[in-house]
Amino acid sequence: MKTKIIFLFFCLFLFCTIIKSQQTIPPDAEAFYKKAMSSINTKHIAWIKSTAVNVKAQNIDEAGVRKLASGYGSQYNFNNMDVEALVALVMTQCAKDQEEDIKKMMEETKKRNEEKQKLREAQQAMEQNKNAMSRQMLDSFKLLTTTKPNSVTKPQSTRVQTAPSATKLNTPVTTKASDVEIKETQNALKTKQDSIDELNKEQSFQMQKQMDRRSKMMETISNVMKKISQTQDSIIQNMK
Repeated sequence: MKTKIIFLFFCLFLFCTIIKSQQTIPPDAEAFYKKAMSSINTKHIAWIKSTAVNVKAQNIDEAGVRKLASGYGSQYNFNNMDVEALVALVMTQCAKDQEEDIKKMMEETKKRNEEKQKLREAQQAMEQNKNAMSRQMLDSFKLLTTTKPNSVTKPQSTRVQTAPSATKLNTPVTTKASDVEIKETQNALKTKQDSIDELNKEQSFQMQKQMDRRSKMMETISNVMKKISQTQDSIIQNMK
């Protein structure tokens, strides 16, 4: 129980640390985004959202986004401030999409850590009961080695099986699991735990990349918002 409490506390601490480390979208950019996306032409909204998806997927930098915005804006005779506004809106949409991606990755990591804890507890229970391990008990541990990622099946029982008493001659004798079978299952549990560690490392790396990119986007958004701070209303009118 103590181990489980420590584990849950660590997960909560990690979750809070990542949340705090994320930069939020500047308030003026958030306000402009909400106002613009509820007022401008739907075809511009569709372009902003689809472009944000490509920017995130292809890791397009600020210069690339500005080039895309200029190309799109030229079709509608948008001026420089209109193009800058498109850059800010695309970047803001991309930042929002990234935030959702990071939340999903954090949730996946949390689920894998819960599964890893179950595997660790199963290994401890197997070690404690290996001298009186029945096949039924062993099968319940084997289930943990065959579940899909993020899915955990709890062993049916970890109680030590005892031999039938003389007064219960009709009770079937429980077959004891062999040492070889027990060792194979222990190895399988360890292998799965190691694979979860590898997935978590890769997930952590991906989250860090996403947060680094998000940080750069926040800087770009702040700079662009300074440029268009005095012309936001006219920009929205031009895009209707």
